[in-house]
Amino acid sequence: MDNHDNHDLFKEMYYFEHERRETINGRISLPIGVLPILIGAGLYCLDTQDEVSLGNWTCLFHISLTLYFCSLTVTTYFLMRAYLGYKYSYLPLPSEIDKYSKDLMDYFDNVPESERVQLVHQKVRIYLEGLYRDNTSSNMIENERKLQFLWRAGYFFIISVVIGAVMGFLYFAGKEDNLKKPTKVEIVNQTESNFSVRGGEQKMGDNNQRPSSSPTSSASQKPEPKPPAPRIINENFERIPDRPPTKPNSQ
Repeated sequence: MDNHDNHDLFKEMYYFEHERRETINGRISLPIGVLPILIGAGLYCLDTQDEVSLGNWTCLFHISLTLYFCSLTVTTYFLMRAYLGYKYSYLPLPSEIDKYSKDLMDYFDNVPESERVQLVHQKVRIYLEGLYRDNTSSNMIENERKLQFLWRAGYFFIISVVIGAVMGFLYFAGKEDNLKKPTKVEIVNQTESNFSVRGGEQKMGDNNQRPSSSPTSSASQKPEPKPPAPRIINENFERIPDRPPTKPNSQ
């Protein structure tokens, strides 16, 4: 195989590896887009796990929830390894290649013009062929390494989906079973206080029984603190000022 064939072959392989890199990155974007949904579903089940009641099967739900987050963590790790930390080789800038060609023309200035152009063209072509060969080899290794991490991420992604399906089935089964259980309501009877209505306002009536004074209390005891007046709130949520406290009845 001559140099011309090698040049064209390495050139096609060079561009193929860059297209392959874009294809691999496109395959990575799908699980990255679905991963937040799976994580959100797991966090929801984790936050409401107290509502799940499966009897002896509740332990299985907790185990599946733990394995679910473990598989998602491993999937995230491999996706990051498949997307970050790669170095790809590219051709030099066209201006740099053109400068190299002109420098060769100046270098072979003692060669006749017709032979010099052909010689420079041949050397530039051999130079590009070497770049295509070396860059393709380097990029191919990077793509193979990227694919290995992507395959591992896909493997654990499938495991996450399967475990998530089992976990979701147990979650909704336990939640539905918990909703069917009767709810016990404890009713506590409270003694209603006597109220008297005056001028559209409610006032608490005086109790017939007064607190008995302690035998050890002195005559110079401070007056008993008065309870705060009830708040009356209108439908427009404006508060009516508190009523002034009533004077205690003189004995």
